[in-house]
Amino acid sequence: MKSIRYIFVAAMAMMALNASALSDYRLGLCDNSQTLSDKSITLGGKCDLLSAAIYLSGEELAKVAGGEFTGVNVGLNNTFNVSSITGWIRTELDGEDLVSSTMTKESSPAFTKGWNALKFDTPLKIEADKGYYIGYTMQHAKGLGVAYMAIQTGATAPGGCWTNADGRTWTDNEQMGILFLEALIQSENIPVRDLRIIDAAFDHEVYPLGSQIGLDIKLQNMGLDAVTGFDLTLSCKEAGISITRDIECDIPYNERYTTSQKYVLPDMDVNKSYTFTVSIDKVNGEADQFDSDNVRDLAPLPVIEQMFERTIVYEEFTNEFCSNCPNAAKNLKFMLDALTEEESEHTAVVCHHGGNAFDKFTQPCDQHYYCFYPQNKPFAPAFMLDREPQSNGAPIFQLTNYVNLLERARKRLAEPSYYSIDVKGNWQKEESKVVLKISGIANRQLCADPRITVYLTEDGVKPYSQSGTSDPDYKHDHVIRAFNATWGESPEWSDERNYSYTCELTYPAGCKPDNMEIVAMISNYDEGNVGNRMIQNASKVALTKLGSVGLHTLKVNGVSVRTEGNDIVAAGDYDAMEVFDLSGNAVPATGLASGIYLVRVSSGAGTETAKVAIP
Repeated sequence: MKSIRYIFVAAMAMMALNASALSDYRLGLCDNSQTLSDKSITLGGKCDLLSAAIYLSGEELAKVAGGEFTGVNVGLNNTFNVSSITGWIRTELDGEDLVSSTMTKESSPAFTKGWNALKFDTPLKIEADKGYYIGYTMQHAKGLGVAYMAIQTGATAPGGCWTNADGRTWTDNEQMGILFLEALIQSENIPVRDLRIIDAAFDHEVYPLGSQIGLDIKLQNMGLDAVTGFDLTLSCKEAGISITRDIECDIPYNERYTTSQKYVLPDMDVNKSYTFTVSIDKVNGEADQFDSDNVRDLAPLPVIEQMFERTIVYEEFTNEFCSNCPNAAKNLKFMLDALTEEESEHTAVVCHHGGNAFDKFTQPCDQHYYCFYPQNKPFAPAFMLDREPQSNGAPIFQLTNYVNLLERARKRLAEPSYYSIDVKGNWQKEESKVVLKISGIANRQLCADPRITVYLTEDGVKPYSQSGTSDPDYKHDHVIRAFNATWGESPEWSDERNYSYTCELTYPAGCKPDNMEIVAMISNYDEGNVGNRMIQNASKVALTKLGSVGLHTLKVNGVSVRTEGNDIVAAGDYDAMEVFDLSGNAVPATGLASGIYLVRVSSGAGTETAKVAIP
């Protein structure tokens, strides 16, 4: 539904005392609390005129039934080369002006930057159920071929931006934004109770069963009386849900108000989307006088079983010819040391010896990752975090300091993942080989081409000849010793949600197993877009623990729950953890057979149950 901005110009005291006073009202489609901003438009041919208009329907004008148009209010942010501006009202874009008013640089008042009220000598009666075009025409100096309109960008409305730049043809430029343009109106029929919904949205794109979801609602009081309360209803007909709350507030006339409500929704079918509706009623205990803008359908809400705790991957680009790389490595270590124990468990690092040069530690995969750089122009040191694209579309960013690395890490760690990833396998020590089985769940498929990439890394590796340091004890960490594939390999999917993957990695002789770690990740692969190769989740396990540790971590009631081999363990502040099989029988948390189990965690925040898989 189109948004209407409807502003009373007279003093608040006058409104409260005399709602029928003939004072100017502002009625438009823009948000006139926004700062005026410009869009340029090319004038066609030798035209030196620019006309623009919005359309107000009869339904939108019903609130001022029986009133009169007293003028046009035009927002200007750039008056360069403008000699005059004429505000007008028409019933057809190409029709005659029903009424008009002109301002020049020399008139009194003269037009200026900001809002300009072009008042009519004789008001125009507003006819019932009739729509009108509210517009203006700007006269420009000849020969420049360009003009500027004040437009609210980032928002659109039907009929919000009609333009005529050649003196002949009107164009619907709704995609450009909404014109800063309003009708000035006098009326005796302004409502006293009129609360409207500006926007409403859930604070998450999906809903994990049993979790809490927020609903953010932005409202505006369009009536003369201050709003002290209203009923807010969240409903879904398909799911049989209707939740009504009495909201207390204090919203003066024309003020905007935002409320955030938290809900734990009843059970719904998993892997299905539901459309919810938010509505408002009983404004100050009585019916809203204009309720056409009191209902808003929300974006479809997919329901999933659960979200998973995220493990992030920092990828550093370094090489032994880089004199600044030792300092970058030091900052990376500072960041890792600053992490909490739990954060550290969920942070993995892989170093690619590449960028602007290769060295003796460079792996074949490193030679292909130059494409992650902006415009394929490599440098070192450099970093990626979960291969998330930066503002330039490429995932690579330059180091500023360890605090920046830490802030990025914590922000990403706070985002739960739709994917789990478990690592199991065995270490064949005599053959310097690991055999891995990687499996997991996708509660929402974000990847068009999901891939599994596995690195085997080593810490404490002595350099051959590192530039930029004279420290005899300097060592390389997170050095890649083996990997499965440059861009990962596709897992097998037993259904739409469950995947598995196996691989073997052989590492070179001379490596120190106690310093080695397996880092596995699931990410998207898009051959034509490096910005669409984000890592969705990862896991890491020390080589020497392989065969006894599988990582499948999720948050249950704020507590970290994960699998370690055939055990289920919890970490955090909680009172009790209970494990049940799918028949509801209590079972011990250790020595479990492969399968799905229910884990119930109780804490001061309450009790919550989630499913955990033992691969």
